[in-house]
Amino acid sequence: MKKILPFFLFATLFFSCDRPVKEPEVMVITGVAMTVPYKIIIEELSEKNLEGLKKRLSETFDEIDSLYNKWNKDSELSKINDLQKNERQPISKKLSSFLKTTSLFVELTENKFDPTIESIQDIWKESLNNHQLPDRDTLTLFSRGLGWDKIHLDGDFIYKDSSLTRIDLGGIAKGFAVDLLVDRFQELGLNNFYVEWGGEIKVKGQHPSGRPWRVFIAKLDDSNPNQAIAFINLNDGDALATSGDYLQYWTLKTDNGKELKLCHVIDPKTAQPLAITPASLCSVTVKANSCMAADAIATSLMLFPNYEEALKGIFSLDGLFPNLEVWMTSRNLLEN
Repeated sequence: MKKILPFFLFATLFFSCDRPVKEPEVMVITGVAMTVPYKIIIEELSEKNLEGLKKRLSETFDEIDSLYNKWNKDSELSKINDLQKNERQPISKKLSSFLKTTSLFVELTENKFDPTIESIQDIWKESLNNHQLPDRDTLTLFSRGLGWDKIHLDGDFIYKDSSLTRIDLGGIAKGFAVDLLVDRFQELGLNNFYVEWGGEIKVKGQHPSGRPWRVFIAKLDDSNPNQAIAFINLNDGDALATSGDYLQYWTLKTDNGKELKLCHVIDPKTAQPLAITPASLCSVTVKANSCMAADAIATSLMLFPNYEEALKGIFSLDGLFPNLEVWMTSRNLLEN
C-alpha cells in the first residue's frame, strides 16, 4: 500500500535517542567515508564481531569508492566518464549489474532520474559559485551529452555515443551502499542494527530494546526534536532516503533586479537546475524496501514542478515498489 503524507514538514532525519529505563546498551559507530558521514547503531558486540563489522564496513566503502565514485580519478566510473565517442572499455560484473539496475530506474521515472547530468552539473555549479549564469552556447554544446540512451552495455564492454556524456551516480550510489552494508552485516550473523550514510537509512530487525527503530520528521529550519511533526517507525528491512532543495542552493540577481534561487538538483530534460519557488517541492522523503530505490525515487520526485504533479508521479509507480511511503512538501504547503 502506498501512503502519501503532504502535511509533514521535513528538514532532516535524526535517530531518536531518548531511551526508557533499563533499555539495553547499544554501540554507536561513526566515521566519514568519501567525505560523507556514516552512523551504525547496533546491540553490544563481542570484540570479534566488532572487528568483523569494521572489516566489512571498510571493504564495502573501498568497493564503492573504486567502482562508483566520480571524485576518485582511478575509479571505474571515472574511466568510463573519460571515454571518447564509441571507445569500448571492459566493465566489471558489479558495475555492469549496477548500471542495468540504474537503467530500470531511468525508465520507471520516465527519465526524470538520469545520471548523465554530470557535465551540465559541473558547468552550472562553477558558474553559480561565481554568482553568474553559464554561457548559453556552452550549455547547448554539453547538453548533447545528456541522455541515458547514450550509454551502451555490450556483453563485458561499455561504450558511449558521445564523449560529452558523463555520469554522476550520487543520486543512487549512497542508497545502494547502505543496502550493501546491511546485506554484508547480515552475512556476519548480525540481526538488529541501523545503518545511515549521508542521510540515507536502512534498518535490520528491531532496536535491541524490542521496539522498532525510530526517526523523526522536523520542521524546515528547526531540528529541535521537541518540535518534531511526527516520528516514523522503521521495521525490519525498511529504508529511507531524502532529497531537498535546501541542501545546496544559490541566490542570484537577474537583470531586472529580481532574486532567482536555484538549487543543486539538475533537471535532465531542461539541462537546468531547479528554481526554488513557493510551489516547487522543497523536500521529499521516501520509505521503501530498498534504499537504492528510495534514493532514485526521491531524486526524481523533486523534479516535478509542484505537489500535484508529483502526486501523479507517485501513482504511476503504484504496485512497482511494495510498502512505498512518501512524505513531501512545498513552501506553499508550509504556509497553509
